[in-house]
Amino acid sequence: MIDNEREDMPGQASTDNRQHSHNPTTIEAQCMLGACPLHNSASPTMVPGERPQHPCLTNPNPKSAIQPDLIVLHRTFQHHHLSKHKKNYPYDLETSEFTVHFLEFRGYGSPPSDVGTPGDIYIDMTLDAYALYAMITPSSWKRWFGHCLTYSFISGKERFSLIGIDHPVLQERMLWVTDQNVVWATLKTVKKDDRSNLWSLDARHFLTKLMEYELREIKQSGGTRKRGTPDEEGERDCHSSKKSKVDKGVDVQTDNMSFHSRDALSATVVASESISEETQVSYLQADNPKPKEELMEACKKLEKANGDNTSFSQRIAELESDNRVPDSAKNDLDAHIKNFLSAIKDKDDARRNAEQAEKASADKDVRIQTLLNEAKEHQRAQVCLQNEISDMAKRIQEREPFENSQLLLSKKIQALTPNIFIFVVESERDRARAEEETAKKSLADKEARILSILKD
Repeated sequence: MIDNEREDMPGQASTDNRQHSHNPTTIEAQCMLGACPLHNSASPTMVPGERPQHPCLTNPNPKSAIQPDLIVLHRTFQHHHLSKHKKNYPYDLETSEFTVHFLEFRGYGSPPSDVGTPGDIYIDMTLDAYALYAMITPSSWKRWFGHCLTYSFISGKERFSLIGIDHPVLQERMLWVTDQNVVWATLKTVKKDDRSNLWSLDARHFLTKLMEYELREIKQSGGTRKRGTPDEEGERDCHSSKKSKVDKGVDVQTDNMSFHSRDALSATVVASESISEETQVSYLQADNPKPKEELMEACKKLEKANGDNTSFSQRIAELESDNRVPDSAKNDLDAHIKNFLSAIKDKDDARRNAEQAEKASADKDVRIQTLLNEAKEHQRAQVCLQNEISDMAKRIQEREPFENSQLLLSKKIQALTPNIFIFVVESERDRARAEEETAKKSLADKEARILSILKD
C-alpha cells in the first residue's frame, strides 16, 4: 500500500495548521530529550481532538546543528483504521481525515540525531551511496537495508514473511520505497509490488530508481515534481502503477514557516549528479574516521568478487562443454539402461519362479501329509483286518472237530447221494483267504505311492 504524501511549498498558507493552547515546542522538545509521549506508558489515552498537534505542524522546518543544510519535506497520508493506532498515540489524528504526518529529511551522510521524531525518515543523498533511515525512538535512527523475504515451515504450512522496519506508532505499517515515493505502507500493498516476490533486494536499488524518477520528473516539468494521485490509504502509488498525476486535495502553504522550495529540491537533485568527489569524501570523513581504509577494502572485495565471477563464468562454460555428450556415449548409455532394465526383468522372473516353487513345495507338503494320514488309516484297518483273521482262524480251529464230523457225515451222504456235494467249510475258508489277499494288495499299493511321492 502506497501512502499519500504531501510536499508543502514556501510562501503559501496551510489550512491544516490548527490553533491549540499547547506550546508548539513542547512535544518536539520532549522528543529531543528522549521523553516523547509516544514512549511514556503512563501518559493517558486522550480523545481525538484533545491531543497536541504533530511536531511537524508546530515546527515545520526544524534546524540541525550537525547538518545545517538539511532539506525538510512534509509528508502525510490518510489512515482510516483507528483500531490500527496504538493506544498511546500522542498526537491529534485530525478525525475528519485521520491524517498522519511525518517529515522527510534529505542530506549527505548519516542522519543527524538532533532532529526528527518517531515516524520521520531520512534519505542520504550521497551519490552512488544512497541510504534510507527511519526514526524508531527519539534521536535513534534505524537504517533500512532493503527488501528481504524469509521462509519458514510451521505446523505443516509454508510461511513467507518480510523483514523490514515497522512504523513505531501505527500497526501493520512498514517502510517501503516505490519508484516515486518513500512511504509507510501496509503489508497488503507491499505484496502488490512485484519486487516483494524477490528473496532480497538492496536498498540502493530502490533509492536509485526513486532518484532517477525525481530527476526525470523535474526535467520534464521544468522544476516541479509530480506525485501519484493519493487515495484514502495511499494504494495507487505501488510499483505497477502506469501513470502519475499532480496531488489533489492538498492545501498549499503561504506562511513563513514552510519547507524548502521545490526549486531547492530540484537543484539539490540535479547537483547530486555532479557533486564533487572531495565533497563526498568530506561527508564520509565526518561520519567515518577511516574512509580510505574502508574504501580500499571495498575495492579489494570488489576486485576479488570480479575475479570470482570470472572463474565462475569459466567454470560454467566448462560444465556446459562437458554436458555435451557425444552420440557414442549416448548409445553406450542407452545400452547400459537396456541391460539394467533386462536385469531387473530377469530378477523379477526369478522372484516369481521362486514364489511358484515355494508354493509347489507347500502343496507337496500338504499332499504328503494327506497321504501319511491315509497310510495311518490303512495301517489301522490292516490291524483290524489281522485281528479279524486271527479271530476267524480261532473259530476255524474250534470248528475243526465239527468239520471232521461234517466230513464223515458228508461222505456218508455222498455215499448215499453221489450228486450232492457240500462245500460249507471250504467256501468260508476260501472267502476269508480272498479278503486277506485283497487287503494286503491294497496296502502294498498305498506304500508304493508314498515312496514315489517321497522320491519326487
